[in-house]
Amino acid sequence: MKNLFTIVAVIFFLLPVGVKAEGGGSSSNPKIKLTWGQEYQLPKGLADIGFVGNAREGYIQFGHRYGKSLSMQRFTPSLKLTSEKIVDLKKMPKGYMIDEFVQWDGNTYMFYSTWDKPAQKEHLFVQKIDVTKGDFASGANEIIATDKVLGNIVVTGFYQFQAAHKYKMIFSSDSSKLFVYVKYAREKGEAKGSNDEYGLWVFDKNFKVLWTKRVKMPYDEKKMSIEDVDCDRAGDYLFLSKAYNDDSRKDIKDNAPNFHFEVLKFAPGSDKPVVIPFDFKDKYVAQLTLLEDLDGNVVCCGFYGEKDAKGKLRAERGRVDGSFFLKIDPSTNKIEKIHKGFYEIPQEYFKEYVGEKAEKKIEKKEEKGEEFAASNMRLRHVIFNSDGSMMLLGEEYYMTVTTYMNGNHMETRYTYYYLDILAQRIDASGEESWTRKIPKRQIGSSTFGAGFKVMPYNGDNYLFFLDNMKNLNITKDQAPVTHSMGWGGVLMGVKLDANGDTKKSVMFDTREVKEKIDITSADEVAPGTLIARTWNKKVSKICLISLQ
Repeated sequence: MKNLFTIVAVIFFLLPVGVKAEGGGSSSNPKIKLTWGQEYQLPKGLADIGFVGNAREGYIQFGHRYGKSLSMQRFTPSLKLTSEKIVDLKKMPKGYMIDEFVQWDGNTYMFYSTWDKPAQKEHLFVQKIDVTKGDFASGANEIIATDKVLGNIVVTGFYQFQAAHKYKMIFSSDSSKLFVYVKYAREKGEAKGSNDEYGLWVFDKNFKVLWTKRVKMPYDEKKMSIEDVDCDRAGDYLFLSKAYNDDSRKDIKDNAPNFHFEVLKFAPGSDKPVVIPFDFKDKYVAQLTLLEDLDGNVVCCGFYGEKDAKGKLRAERGRVDGSFFLKIDPSTNKIEKIHKGFYEIPQEYFKEYVGEKAEKKIEKKEEKGEEFAASNMRLRHVIFNSDGSMMLLGEEYYMTVTTYMNGNHMETRYTYYYLDILAQRIDASGEESWTRKIPKRQIGSSTFGAGFKVMPYNGDNYLFFLDNMKNLNITKDQAPVTHSMGWGGVLMGVKLDANGDTKKSVMFDTREVKEKIDITSADEVAPGTLIARTWNKKVSKICLISLQ
């Protein structure tokens, strides 16, 4: 699940939104600077797959057309296009998949994988990229050869499908090790419900294998699920699993959770994991993550839901009453609370930015003694700051499906809702500093431009998302105006400082500059620096957002 940022200088691309630890220092007051590059064209037929680079050597944008070509367009630090390299991929092994572009320890790498069907073997390769030349620096090196593994099915052509994202990659928080793990496919004739098997590798900075092994989960797939995977600085794997207490697979039984969690710690010196169990006896937890903090402690944190007003515990994934922070004590291999451990969302939060009509309904429920919980909330980011404070960011999200008759045939419409952002900060002494709502209302039939991008910097956090201009000066007694996703909008920047104060500014109006942008796909190429591509029907531009 480590899918957004890594600590220090490791940057992932081509990954879905997820959760990761980020470091920050003392608060400052930098200005947000927007820099536009020259107009250019992405090579015809190639899809934009992101940027790598830095302010000293410049940047490379990658484009890819499966089975055809890979483009590397090099830009100077001042965002001028200086070279374009088109790599012919027709000689690549059949069925190859580009897995990641990664910056690690000052170098840039491309990882790609192949499936040798006759030999029934999977292969993972790594190839170094020269950012200053905009070309491959060397040939590809094979770092893994193993049995058939599972991935996500993607479309690679007309009625052509391939398994992608087979190899999951994590970097240790000190950037000294690369962890790669896979989930193996079942053997032919193997009964369903058997125990899942994983392949684990740990590499040093030269891609030398420090240790590897094939492990089997302690329960069958019907009784357990893997919620998250992380690593520690010692070089151990940590699997966060949800294990049911019986074979019913019911989340709630006798008004209590019918499952518990276990951290399975796999180390190089043992074939069996160290099992660290924990549970939530009177709370429902469906959103949690495992990660290292800035001191190397393994932390488990997320959102929890309480029993409702009638005393009933419900299996509602999106219901959020508060957040929790736990950690593993390495001396005892037990889970313990960080400070208080659990932090409620203040009731005042639910009255903000809902509008007058909704606020009156809330007041009537309050008079009856009812309390409120966040609904449809999704955990997005976990942030650890160097001053010892912690913060969770969530986003209200849901999707509706409408099926209707259009003439003599049936149609289905999907509508996506990306709504308010929840931010909750816990200070170094373990007290809740504040809980804030960042209002937004993004609705549309596609997810283009949906969600938000966060960039921690010097103890503050900068959030960017597409919004309606009318929300620039919104007050707490107003509900946000809808931004229709895919139809214009402004790129809104929100500074959320260490004191919980917010300051909004409009970065640009997409209709005025006649450019589209998917800000959630922007790449953080340095602390305080985001790079993204904007485009229209004819040309593209680089948009560099920096804090100065």
